[in-house]
Amino acid sequence: MPLIIEDEIKTTGTAATDLTITCGTEKTLVLTTPVWEDLRAPATAVRLPASGFYNPAETEYKGGIVLAFGDEASNEEEVSVLFQLPHSYKEGTNIYPHVHWVGEDNTAGNVKWGLEYSWANVGVAFPTTTTIYVIDANAATDVHNMASFTAISGTGKTVSSMLICRLFRNSSHVDDTFTAKSAYLLEFDIHFQIDTIGSRTETAK
Repeated sequence: MPLIIEDEIKTTGTAATDLTITCGTEKTLVLTTPVWEDLRAPATAVRLPASGFYNPAETEYKGGIVLAFGDEASNEEEVSVLFQLPHSYKEGTNIYPHVHWVGEDNTAGNVKWGLEYSWANVGVAFPTTTTIYVIDANAATDVHNMASFTAISGTGKTVSSMLICRLFRNSSHVDDTFTAKSAYLLEFDIHFQIDTIGSRTETAK
């Protein structure tokens, strides 16, 4: 007979091994209702492009370091990011990239962000890149903005799949109207669903 527990699992033990859940061989805990997590690439961890490309400038802001993407008519600035989907990823589900940023000041205008990416499972060739865009309005001075791209299809994607990403400000486009001002990159993230605590084996769900 199945065990039904409503609302709460509670333990009153005081030993170091307060609560132990033992799974069988090649088993893991499964969430029937997935929850969300982030793949994170803060501005201090992204890779600046090689020579011949255009780097956003490292800029001090509020005591920390951000990357200032300028309003360039050409020579658009960019960074490179790599992600691996963790073993908790709910395989086959969509992922949702977004940019955390803050404007240089309260000047009105939109920033157009671009994301070029290629996503492949282990043992599969990386496909031709796809580029998507999002336009986000600058808020008041020092306000934390989040620009959300459309979903990227995860059909057929598995744990340990890899994303190769190029994030850039599409400042030469007419839709980017935050003129003569920088957009400060705080972090580039990807929201994804998780449905297990780890995977059943080292390489597969």
